[in-house]
Amino acid sequence: MLFLDEAQKPVDYFSKFEETDLPSNSDVLIVLSQYLNCLEKIRSDNVVQSDYDDNVWYWRVGGKQSTIRTSPPKSFLIKIK
Repeated sequence: MLFLDEAQKPVDYFSKFEETDLPSNSDVLIVLSQYLNCLEKIRSDNVVQSDYDDNVWYWRVGGKQSTIRTSPPKSFLIKIK
């Protein structure tokens, strides 16, 4: 299952780690952190703040606010601290 399309992948040349050539822990952490950041960007682009309550966030589905609640984007949390 693919979560990121080619335009969203953080590392163009990477698709998986080779089983025969195990990467170091730091290599794995770098790649995973890049992917997590990309997934958070996608999530942040698809959540909206409630019109009625600033502390409530919803998923955007089909370009419109849904009734599915979620947490605020991490970038929003960093800005208000």
